[in-house]
Order: sequence, then C-alpha cells, then structure tokens
Amino acid sequence: MRERLLISGDSGVGKTAQCFSLIEEILYESEQNIYFLDCDSGAERFLRRVEDFKDSRFFYYDASDWIHTRDSYRDVRKQWKAGDWIFVDRVDMIWEYVQNYYNAAVQGIPEEDLDDLYMSNRIAKRAEESVHKDTGPEREIGGTDWQPIKDNYNSVVYNAFSGTESRRLGINVVMTTLAVNREGIYRPKDAKKPDARDLFIYGVVVQGEKNLPSLPDTHLLLRKGSLGYIVDTVKDREREGILREQAVDNKAECLHKVYRRVMKTGFEI
Repeated sequence: MRERLLISGDSGVGKTAQCFSLIEEILYESEQNIYFLDCDSGAERFLRRVEDFKDSRFFYYDASDWIHTRDSYRDVRKQWKAGDWIFVDRVDMIWEYVQNYYNAAVQGIPEEDLDDLYMSNRIAKRAEESVHKDTGPEREIGGTDWQPIKDNYNSVVYNAFSGTESRRLGINVVMTTLAVNREGIYRPKDAKKPDARDLFIYGVVVQGEKNLPSLPDTHLLLRKGSLGYIVDTVKDREREGILREQAVDNKAECLHKVYRRVMKTGFEI
C-alpha cells in the first residue's frame, strides 16, 4: 500500500530534516527512486546527506516559482516507476505561486513587479477605507477567476496525491506545509463554512489551498514542546495506532521514529 503523508508545522520544527531522515531510510533500505521538489530552498543544507545517491536514485528540483514547479513535476512524471517516492517541501507555497503567476498574466507584467502593484493597491485601499480586509495576493487586483488557478494547482498537488497514474503506479507521496498559530490568522467575518485547515484542537492553521488537509491518508503535526519536539496524528486512514503528543529527543530524528512506527513495525519503536 502506498504512503500519502502530509507533515505540517511551524517554522523551525524540522519538517525538512524529518523528510531527509525518511529519505535516508528509503535510499539505504530499498531500491526505490526519490524525487524532491524544493519550494523554499530549505533542503539545500541537507543534500550532503544523500550525496552518494544524487542523480542516480535521488533527484532534486529547485521549485522556486510556478513555472519551475510545473516543469519539475512534468519531468518527474516522465521518469517515475512503480513504488517510487515524490517529496514536495512547503507545498503551501505552490498555492501562492499559481496565484502570483495568474495575477502577473492578467496584468501583463513580470512576476517580480507584482509586489509594487500590490503595494500601490494596498495604499489606495487604505486611503479609501479603514476596515480590515483580506489582503492576500489573490485579493489585490480585484476579481479573480479561481478555476484556472485551482486547475493549475491541482495539476501538481492533487495529481500527485490522487491522480490516476499516481494511484496505478503506487507512487508514495510526502509533502510538508506550514502550520501557524491560529490567533494570527485573519478570517472574513462572513465566512460560514468551517475550514479544514483550521486545527482547532491544536491551535494552528495549515497553510495552502483549503482542500490540502483532505488529500493525504496520514497527516502528522510537528510542534515544539517544553523539552523537545512533539508529534501528533491529525488524521490517519486505516492504521492501527495514533501518535498523541509523542515526544522525540531531536527534530532531525523525529520522522525516523515516525517512519519506524507508522510504516514498518506497527507503531512499535
């Protein structure tokens, strides 16, 4: 059975380090290939750990904007074989990438000029109104056609988790995403439906597209504890055993233990 895993947590809890602990397990204990899309350059300092496998079984992609992300994923799909693994570090950034790409296309300007446009629009709005409104990039230029944005986003994220080819080949998928303190998240007053990203019991909000938490089979939340790092199972489909405030000594060892518990030995460390 293939793995579909989402790892969320705030900055500094070691999401990328945990991925590389799992990657090392896979490289040294199996023959499967690994494709790694790095959306925030957070993996660069870990690449030395897989130097022996680089470009042979470990393939690294710099996914620094939408075009690079899209083309990288297309390249992965040309190469992957049954049972291979794809990692996407900071998948929440892809949701922003697509919006920025769309907005730049609508305005007919390069993406690097969007910040100036956003700033001028925000200044104009503040001059007209004092009411706090959502100031995300999708709101800055007025009405947005969400369908092409979602279609492009889904062509990578949904396709990896749930696409026909991914299912048929049993591609294992691991993605990380930011989860921030919910007290700092603005919510429109007219919002009526609950948001799947809002993990009330943990006091955090998963970042990225609203359907992201529903796509994986397993969702692990990493947090800083008073004596180290803590793992919680937010969601798990058809597994025996749930991790509740599982303490780990070191963030770099966290997913090593999770891997042993979740994927190998039935939650026996």
